[in-house]
Amino acid sequence: MATSFLIGFFVLIGVFLFHTYLNVKRNSGFSDYFLMNGELKLQPFTASLAATNLSLGNFVLVGAIWGYLFGLSAIFWFTVAAFLFVLSFYLYAPDFKNFIEDRSNSGSIHEFISSYYSEGNHDIYASRIRVLASFATIITLVIATVLELHLGAMIASSILGGSIFVWFSALLLSIGLYAAYGGFRSVVFTDVIQGGFLFIAALFILVLVATKWINLPFESNVILSKYPTSLENIVCDLGWQNILSFSIITFGWFLVTMDTWQRNASTRSIDTSKKGILIGGGILLFFMVCFSLLGMFDAVSIAPWAEASSAIQGHSGGFHPISDLLLIGDSLSGLSSIILGIVGLAFVMAAISTADTFLVVCSYSLIGDYLIGFKKAMKIGELDETENARFLTYGKVSALLFSVLVLISWIICNQLRLLLDPLTLFFIAYSVQFGLLVPILFIKRTRKAKTLVVFYSILVGMIVTLGLGIYSAIILFSSGKEIFGMAVDQFLPLSPILGIGFSLVTFLVLDLVNRR
Repeated sequence: MATSFLIGFFVLIGVFLFHTYLNVKRNSGFSDYFLMNGELKLQPFTASLAATNLSLGNFVLVGAIWGYLFGLSAIFWFTVAAFLFVLSFYLYAPDFKNFIEDRSNSGSIHEFISSYYSEGNHDIYASRIRVLASFATIITLVIATVLELHLGAMIASSILGGSIFVWFSALLLSIGLYAAYGGFRSVVFTDVIQGGFLFIAALFILVLVATKWINLPFESNVILSKYPTSLENIVCDLGWQNILSFSIITFGWFLVTMDTWQRNASTRSIDTSKKGILIGGGILLFFMVCFSLLGMFDAVSIAPWAEASSAIQGHSGGFHPISDLLLIGDSLSGLSSIILGIVGLAFVMAAISTADTFLVVCSYSLIGDYLIGFKKAMKIGELDETENARFLTYGKVSALLFSVLVLISWIICNQLRLLLDPLTLFFIAYSVQFGLLVPILFIKRTRKAKTLVVFYSILVGMIVTLGLGIYSAIILFSSGKEIFGMAVDQFLPLSPILGIGFSLVTFLVLDLVNRR
C-alpha cells in the first residue's frame, strides 16, 4: 500500500510540474493566467468543477461522516443537495448571462455584486462592496486550504509515516509551485487527472462494499438495525439543524463560491456553464453516494473488525471514515494492498485539487478585485500590454505569498486546536463566503437596494458567521456541552444560517429605512 502510494504521488507531482513548465509561456496576461482567455470547454469545465468540489474537507469527508452517522438519511439528503445545486444556478443563470459573457470584466462575484448595485462611477460603497466581498472569499479559502491540506497530510502520514507538518509543507510546496507559475490552466489540467483518481477510488469503494456486505447474514439485520429504513427515519434522522443548514448552503453553493464563478468566466458562455453544472451535479451525487456507503461500511464492518483485531486504538470512531478504511491496509497483500494505496493517493489528490484552485482564486480575487478593480478602478479589458504583463507577475507572486499565509494559518489553527474536529473547521471555513448570498438572492427584485445596504448586509453576515463558528469551536474544545440549549455539534451547523439570517435582516431593515 505504501509503495503504490509513494510512487503514484511522486509521478503525479512530476507530471503536474512538467505540464506547468510546458505551458507557463502561454500565460500572456491577466485574462490568460486567471481565465484561460475564456477558452474553457465543457469537458474540462465539468471535470474541474467536480474534482474541486469533491474535496476532503468538503463533500468527501462530510459524505463519509454523515454516512457513518445517518446512513440512508445522508444519501437521501445528498440527492436533494444535487437537485438544489443545479436548481439555484438555473434560476439565476439568466441574470448572470450578460456579465459572464462580457470579456471586459473579471467575471468575479465581487465585481458582479458591485457593478449590479452600483449607482454610478463615484459610488464609494460600490467599490467598498467589491473589496469586502473579495476579503470574505480570501478568508474562506485560506482557512479551507488549511483544512484540505491538513486532511491530506493526515492520510499521507498514516500511510507512510512522518509528521503531519512535514507532509502539509510538502503538499503546500508542490501545489504552490505549479499553481503560482501555471495559473488556472495548470489547475484545470491537474483537476482532470485528480478527478480520474477519485473515480477509481469510488469504484473501489463500491466493489468493497458489495463484496463485503453481500456475505453478511441479512437476517441478522446488522445493517437495518444500524440504519432503519422507514421513510420517517430516512427524512428526519439527519436532524433539523443539519437539514436546514445543508439545504440552504447547497442552494447557495454555486451562487457564491468564487471558484465556480472563475470557471464560469473562463468559459465566457452561460450555456456551457449550465451544461457543466448539470452534469457536474450528477457526478457529485454519484461520489456522495459512494462516500456515504464508505461511512456506512466503516460503521458496520471496519469498526467491528478493528475491535475484534485489537486495532480499535487506531479507529476514529466515525470521526474520519477515510482513515479508518486505510486501517485495513496492514491486513491486505498483493493487488488489494496496491489498490488501497491508490485509493489513499486519490483522497490526497482530492485535497490537492481543491487547495491548488483556492490558491489561484485567492490571487485572482486580490489582483482582479483589489489591485485592478479597486486601486486602479479599471476593467481587465482596459489593461494595455505593459499592465497585463505587470499584473501577471503580481498574480504569480501573490499565489506564492498566499502559500506562506496558508502555512502560518495552519500553525495558528493547530495551536488553537481547530484541526481536532474537521467538521467544526468545515463550518468555519466554508461559511464566511455566504455573507455574499443575500445580495445575490435579491437581484431578481425590480427595485435595486442602495449600495450602502448591500455593503452592511455582507459585513454583518461575515461577522456573525465567523464569530459564531469560532465561538462554537471554543465551547466544543473547552468541553462545553450546550449553546442556547443545544449540543455544540447541533448548534454549529446553524452558524452559517444565522449569518445569512442576520445579513437578510440587515438588508431588509436598511433597505426599508433608505426608501423612506
